[in-house]
Amino acid sequence: MKNMISSLLLLLFFQGIGRTSSDHFCAHQIRTIRVTEGQSITIPCTFTYNRNIYDKGIRIDWGVSTGRGCWESDTSYDILSISKYSGRIFRLDPPYGNNSASITIHRLRPTDGPVICCRVEASGGSVPPYTWNNRYGTLLIFSEPAQISVEQLDVIPALPGETITIPCYVHYPPGTRETLQTVTWRKGPRPVCISESHPLDTQDKTGRYSVVDFPTDVSLQINRVQREDSGYYCCIVRTSKGENNIRSGTELVIEEQSTQQELDIRQSHNTTVSEGDSVTLNCSFHSTQTPLWAWIYWRVGSPTGDYVYHPNKQMVHSSFKGRTELRGQADLHIEGVQRNDSDTYYCIVIFQYCAANSLHKSFFNYGQGTRLDVIEAEFPLIIILSVVLILIVLSGILIFLLYKGFICKKESPLIHIQENKPEDKGNVLYETIEEIKKSDQDTQGVVYVQLNMKPMEQARSHDEPKKEPEIFYASLNK
Repeated sequence: MKNMISSLLLLLFFQGIGRTSSDHFCAHQIRTIRVTEGQSITIPCTFTYNRNIYDKGIRIDWGVSTGRGCWESDTSYDILSISKYSGRIFRLDPPYGNNSASITIHRLRPTDGPVICCRVEASGGSVPPYTWNNRYGTLLIFSEPAQISVEQLDVIPALPGETITIPCYVHYPPGTRETLQTVTWRKGPRPVCISESHPLDTQDKTGRYSVVDFPTDVSLQINRVQREDSGYYCCIVRTSKGENNIRSGTELVIEEQSTQQELDIRQSHNTTVSEGDSVTLNCSFHSTQTPLWAWIYWRVGSPTGDYVYHPNKQMVHSSFKGRTELRGQADLHIEGVQRNDSDTYYCIVIFQYCAANSLHKSFFNYGQGTRLDVIEAEFPLIIILSVVLILIVLSGILIFLLYKGFICKKESPLIHIQENKPEDKGNVLYETIEEIKKSDQDTQGVVYVQLNMKPMEQARSHDEPKKEPEIFYASLNK
C-alpha cells in the first residue's frame, strides 16, 4: 500500500503540471486502509482549488473522528495536540506544489482513529480564506478489531455485459461468537449509504442481483452489467448487536464511449521473457482533466479478465498473488514468470477529477493490451561448461585409481574355490592365505582350485566331447 501511494502521489504531481488554475474545491482520501497494530501507515490527501484567486498558500490540518466520518461533530483537527499521538506523527510540510499531502502514523494502536481526516485551507490576497475537507476521511480497519467492522472498496470498474462482484468484507473481533443475521445492499447516487439510496432485491432468483454465499461471503454479484448500474453500493450487515456499515459505499464505474477521449492510455505492444525471469509491462496515461486521484488495475486475457494487479490484494487472482506490483506511473511488474503467464495484459485506469465543489466524477479507460510471450529458459553456457569440466576431472581420477590398483576388478564367475579335499591328492584346500596360516594342518605349501565347468558345459555344442574337470595347483613359499 505504501509503495502504491508513493507512486500515485508522484504520478499526480506530473499530471497536474501545466493545468489551468480555475479548478473547483475538492479533497480526496482513500476510504479504508487495513492495518495491523504496531505498524506504520501513510495516509494521503489530494486536493484541487482555484489558484488564480487563492494564490497566497495552502494550509493542511489533520484531524481524528471517533465516529464514521469527518462530518461528525466530534472531529478534532489538531491531531498533534492529542497526547496519545505524541511522538508518533510525521507530516509533510508546505509547499504542497503537487496538490497533495500525507501524514504518517507510527506504531499504530487499536485506539487510534478510527477515521483520519484531511482539511485544506486556501488563502488569497483579495478574498477571505476558503476551507474544505473530505467528508469521509480514511477509516483504519485493524486486522483484529475491537468490534465488528465492515470494509468496502472505494471503486470497481466494469464493462457493459460482464458479471462483477462488489466485495463486502466483515471483520470480527478475536474470539467473537456473533453471527450474521441479515445483509442488505443499497444503491444510490451518492457515497452516503442511507441518503437517497434504495434497497436491492437479492432474493429474486431471476434477477441480476444476488449475494455470493451468505453468511460466508456477503459480497454483491451483478449479472450482465448495464450502464444504468453506475452508482454507489452499500453493504449493511445485521448481527445480534445491531446494524453495521461503513457509511460510504463502493462506486461502480461503467465504461462510457463518450469519456474515452478524455483519458489516453498507452501500452507496449509485446514483450518476450524467459521462464523464471521477471518482466515489467509498460503503461502510461494522460488526461485532459486535472487529476484528483487515479486507480490502476491490470487484467489478463481481456479487459474483463482476472485481476493480475489490484490495489486490494484480495482481488488478485490466486495464480498471481505475491508476484505482481505496480511500478513507475502504471507499469506492471511480474516476478517469477511462468509458462502459463503467456497471454495479453490490459492496463485499466479509473480517473477521478473535481466536477464541482466537493463533488468528483469518475471515468475509466483501458489500453490496447500487451502480449507477453514466455519462452523456455535456456540452460546457461557457464553451467554446461562446468558440468563438462567436472566430468573430465572425475574421469581422470578414476583412471588414476585404476592404474594404481586402488580399484580392483571383480573376479570371474568361472572360477570357484573347491572347499572339499580331493581324494587322490590328500591335500586340504583353504579359501584364503590367511586361513592357511591359521590352520593347524600341514598342507606342505600346496593349495589348489578347480575350474567351474558348468558355464562351459551349457555353452558346449552336442558335437563337442565332454571335458573332465581340471585342477590347478600352486605352491606357496613360506
